[in-house]
Amino acid sequence: MPEVVKFELRLGQSKSIYGAFKDIRESLGWHTFGDAKKRVVELKIKEATLNGVSLEGDKKEQFNKIQQESEKLSVKFDGLPTTTLGLAAQIAASKNGPWILTLDDPSFLSIMQHAKNRSFREEFYRAHVTRASYGDLDNTSIIDQILKLRLEKAKLLDYNNYAELIMTTKMATIDKAEELLENLRTASWNAAIQDLEDIKNFCKNQLAKEANDFSHWDVYFWSERLRESNYDINKEELRPFFSLPKVMEGLFKLVKMLFGVNIKSADGVAPSDVKFYCVKDSSGNPISYFYFDPYSRPSEKQGGAWMVEAVYPRHSKLPIAHIVCNQGGTSQAL
Repeated sequence: MPEVVKFELRLGQSKSIYGAFKDIRESLGWHTFGDAKKRVVELKIKEATLNGVSLEGDKKEQFNKIQQESEKLSVKFDGLPTTTLGLAAQIAASKNGPWILTLDDPSFLSIMQHAKNRSFREEFYRAHVTRASYGDLDNTSIIDQILKLRLEKAKLLDYNNYAELIMTTKMATIDKAEELLENLRTASWNAAIQDLEDIKNFCKNQLAKEANDFSHWDVYFWSERLRESNYDINKEELRPFFSLPKVMEGLFKLVKMLFGVNIKSADGVAPSDVKFYCVKDSSGNPISYFYFDPYSRPSEKQGGAWMVEAVYPRHSKLPIAHIVCNQGGTSQAL
C-alpha cells in the first residue's frame, strides 16, 4: 500500500501532466472545445492542485506525509462482524441454522422491521449504532487523527477547512448544500412528526406494551405493521415477483428504449453471483462492459452501493466499470 500511495502522489504531482493540461486550456483551440471537454480539462488541473502539485520544499514533504498517514489510518478501520436469515444461513453454511446475524444494512433493516421480540430489536439496534466505537474495535481515535490530517492538508492548500477543499471539484457549494438540506428539513419536518405520531397511535391501538415507552428500536417495526395494515401489502410476499433476472430484464429494456443500446451477458466470471455484461450500440458493436455484483458479502465488501471505472477508454480499449450493491442473501429476489 505505501508504494501505491507513493505512485499516486508522483502521478498526481506530475508537473509535466499538469503543464500539458494547462497548455490545452491556454491553446488557441480552447474555444472550440465543448463544455464537457472543458470540464474534464479544468477538473484535471484542479485535481493536480489538490494533489499538491504547486507545493515545494517542506510544504510538499508535509503534504505527502499526511497523504501516506491518512491511507494507513483508512485501512485500520475495524467493524464488528457484520449480517435476514437467508444471508445468515449462508454465512453459517447451514440451511437449518444456527444463523449468524450481522450488522450490515440488509440484515439490520430486516430485523428492525420484522423481529417480534422487542428486547432482541433493542439489542440489535444498540449494537448497530455503536459498532466500531468501543473495545478493541473502537475507531474513535482513528477518526480523530483522520480529521486532524484532513484539516492540515486543507491548510497546506490554502483552504479554511476540508469541506472547502473537497467541494472545489463539485458543482455545488457549501452554502448551496446547506441551503438544500435546510429546505428539505423545513419541507419534511411537519410530515415526519405526523408520520411518527401515526405510528405511535397505531402501536397504542394494537395494545402493545411498548406503546407508552416507544423508542428507536420500535419505529421500523411498527412502521412496517402500519404500512401492512393500511395497504395490505407484505414486502416479502412481493419478492418472488421481483426476482433479480426479472428486474435486470426490465431495466435493460428501459435502457434500450431510452438510449438505443443493448445489454447482453458476456463471459461468466467467478464467483457466480458476479455478472459480466456487454453494452452494444444499435448496430451490435460493443461500446463498453461492466461487472455487476449485487449481493452483500460482509467479510469482503463494505456497505452501500457504488459505481467506479475499472478501465478507462483509451485508444482501442473499451471502458469497463464495476456496479456494486449490497442486497441481502442470494435468493435471486431483490
